[in-house]
Amino acid sequence: MLEMMRGFMASDAVTIISTRSIYENDDIVVEHTVMDFADGTREAVLGSTKLKDGLMYETETGATRLDK
Repeated sequence: MLEMMRGFMASDAVTIISTRSIYENDDIVVEHTVMDFADGTREAVLGSTKLKDGLMYETETGATRLDK
């Protein structure tokens, strides 16, 4: 999933600080990522992705701004 996120946000404007998989099974993946943005902000992003036949088909995210 990290490669997908990097490809999706292929820009110098976003730097992925850390990412980790919190939970994964045949139906869902839940990941936590910390990102820095060009405007100097940092956010923690929690994402859940539903899987079907091994493919991602639905993703939801939520973000919280962090102090650096």
